[in-house]
Amino acid sequence: MNFDPFTKKVDSTMKRYGMLPDGAAALVGLSGGADSMTLLSVLQQLAPEHGWAIVALHVNHGIRGQEADRDENFCRNYCEKQDIPFYAAHFNVPAIAKERGAGEEETGRILRYQWFSDMAGELFPDRDVRICTAHNANDAVETALFHLLRGTSLKGMTGIPPVRGNVIRPLIECERAEIEEYCRRNALSYCTDSTNSDVKYARNRIRNVILPEMEKINPAAMSCMARSLVNFSRDEDFLEQETAEVLKQAAVPGQSRCFYTQPVCDAAEAIGMRAVGEILQRIAPVQQDEQHLHEVYDLVRRGSGQVQISSGIMVRVRDGLLAVPGEETADFSYVGDSPLELPYGIFETQVFSAGEQIAPVLLENALDYDKLMGDFIVRNRRPGDRFRPRKRGVTKSLKALFQERGIPPEERSSVTLMECQGKIIWMEGFGPAEGFAAGPETKHILLVSVKRKPAK
Repeated sequence: MNFDPFTKKVDSTMKRYGMLPDGAAALVGLSGGADSMTLLSVLQQLAPEHGWAIVALHVNHGIRGQEADRDENFCRNYCEKQDIPFYAAHFNVPAIAKERGAGEEETGRILRYQWFSDMAGELFPDRDVRICTAHNANDAVETALFHLLRGTSLKGMTGIPPVRGNVIRPLIECERAEIEEYCRRNALSYCTDSTNSDVKYARNRIRNVILPEMEKINPAAMSCMARSLVNFSRDEDFLEQETAEVLKQAAVPGQSRCFYTQPVCDAAEAIGMRAVGEILQRIAPVQQDEQHLHEVYDLVRRGSGQVQISSGIMVRVRDGLLAVPGEETADFSYVGDSPLELPYGIFETQVFSAGEQIAPVLLENALDYDKLMGDFIVRNRRPGDRFRPRKRGVTKSLKALFQERGIPPEERSSVTLMECQGKIIWMEGFGPAEGFAAGPETKHILLVSVKRKPAK
């Protein structure tokens, strides 16, 4: 077929990154804005040639009132006219963000992708499915500048990846001006989000204030920076490969929390620092600050010493090994009904779907499984730990909570905790943290228990 230059450019990007195989299903995140309307239009044109099934997904975040309803109706009407299957989801993002103690933007993003993923399995259980978002070259540059202003590594300067798992960005090499021109040329209507002009949001300030000033210095600033991100991404890929090789050499067989230091010392500093950062992430999967990274790297080069990092974990370097002394903390990823043996008992979890019969007394100790982002750690207390029990409305130190409950000092180190993303989400004897407890809207319930061994 004879496509216009813009469509050919998008098709070329998709082929180069292997975004959407022939015969796959494309779930398009459709907000109604120029970017997503353009993405849907282009995929419509290309679909017959590749045998793609196209579906539009729209999320109403419950933030912009009537304007959000307008956008939803606009998207629905367009899809009906184009005979494109359309699905919409409604979330009260402000309320959910408040409950979780997180920002609205991040909460909205998590909810969107969770729903996209659920819909992929529901609509096409036996088909290769890709989630298509309309991020473009401007978005990638704005993201890189945002990271730069906050302080970042090279990875943060790579912008937005064209492909991440089953999420693809076909417009990632197209500038916003090209997208708007496509809409004009094809008489493609779209909605405008009024909050996009509100410069109280950092990203909007970058888009509407900083970038226009940069383009006064160089009218081609956007194109130049977009090319730089491609170069940064290529360099980052190489450095990641080199780091992975060092980590492979540093791994101690049968040990997940102990590493040989010599391969790290032998590597160039840029690779060695990256290797240390990855090791710390494996030991304590929370964001480590720059100071901890340098302190541990200095220990590795000196050959001995110890330093306390995030979550109160002590890292020791001695006899050519970097390790976490003791066995008080155990990494644990939920796998089926496998129990985890602790020095004083057995830690167990069970996942139930909403609607299954569960004793009310057990629900008091249950977590909303879908709120646990990534792996969690089962451990005991650490210096500086604080916990916010549900329905208490207050965050306290563990020491204060133990004193209130009358737990003797000699027993406090054997109280079991669950940590996720650097936050204690459950504590034995106290139950779930506020924002993580199972509730009426919970889809998957995680029951947690610790079966104590008989005292000797």
